[in-house]
Amino acid sequence: MNRTTLVQVGACLGILASMGPVGSASAAAPCDAPVSARAFHQQVAAGDSAYADMDLEAFQAARVAARAMVPCLAEPVTPAQAAGYHRLEALGEFLSRDHAGAVASLRSLVAAAPGYQLSSSIAPDGHPLRLYFEIAENTAAVPGVPLPESRVGEVKIDGTTAGSWPLDRPYLFQVVEKDGAVQQSSLQNIGVAPPGMAPGTASGPSSRNPNAKVLGIVSASTAVVAGGLYLGARSASAKFWDPSTSTSELDGLRSRTNTLGWASAGLGVVAVGTGGAALLVGTW
Repeated sequence: MNRTTLVQVGACLGILASMGPVGSASAAAPCDAPVSARAFHQQVAAGDSAYADMDLEAFQAARVAARAMVPCLAEPVTPAQAAGYHRLEALGEFLSRDHAGAVASLRSLVAAAPGYQLSSSIAPDGHPLRLYFEIAENTAAVPGVPLPESRVGEVKIDGTTAGSWPLDRPYLFQVVEKDGAVQQSSLQNIGVAPPGMAPGTASGPSSRNPNAKVLGIVSASTAVVAGGLYLGARSASAKFWDPSTSTSELDGLRSRTNTLGWASAGLGVVAVGTGGAALLVGTW
């Protein structure tokens, strides 16, 4: 990442911080009209385009609008459309420095679209997002939680018919009636059960302390991301001190090393804190 890109990203972070966090789709305002899967996809595409143009105000507006559309979807989304939405969320989380959140959304992208590869227009060579994507691709999934058999309608998770919901990543949840109409649609965050189903509904040891399990998952995932960022910082540092490295690359390498190093340290603190909380909750 060169100096110009870093300056642009820094400015973008300031814009996002001033706008505040994006809320949950499940808490969005009532729908004025049903939303088609195509209109939803077009809104996500508008966000991608704004990100590529580094127009962060337009990107944030597109992200907020896409989230607001989720509970209003009148059609089931396809896996490709779900993957595109998770990519949009990952970009927003990356820009707001939610490193673990970015990896989690990228894991949802990979789950919905196996074999997907990041475009160079979104993440050029050397971009930290590529490291996040590599971590997402190589992180083993946690077994899902079975859905109750009594639920009415076909359940789709990220556009695919499912019998369980993922505990370790965000997901688009939809209940589709026999005629194809969507009865319910929502975005669920990590560890959050589908609407109408309390955590721990599934039988077995995994449901005994759901909060402890979720905290443990967050701790482990964050530790993995922190480790990856640390390795990225070490790689950039080694290249910085390599005599064969061009002088024109030094400023970018210094900034990359510092950015990844501080991010790794911060996530390390988060991983330790959530890991301790998981142990504490697990004893209650």
